[in-house]
Amino acid sequence: MPRVGRSTWLDDLGMPNVAAAMMAAAQGQRGEAPYLLSDMATDVAGLLDATGWPSAHVVGVSMGGMIAQTLAIEHAARVRSLGSIMSSSGAPGLPGPPRRPWC
Repeated sequence: MPRVGRSTWLDDLGMPNVAAAMMAAAQGQRGEAPYLLSDMATDVAGLLDATGWPSAHVVGVSMGGMIAQTLAIEHAARVRSLGSIMSSSGAPGLPGPPRRPWC
């Protein structure tokens, strides 16, 4: 696979077992992953540092919404406002997506 940009590559951590993580989540347990939402939120804070911006209006969609929520929790001073679209907090007991389309 060609590499672009200067992002950190985590090849040495191997591929996560998505099926096992989904099974754990379905049972209300935490799955294992080499790179967590908290790590991604810290990356966003690092990006703000690199741009020299003390804070920003943050919007995230789907998993990006979860990252944005984590950023707001763990780096609250960096978030001026938060938009979380088609996302979830991941709290146990929340309903999942509908099994059938609404249309």
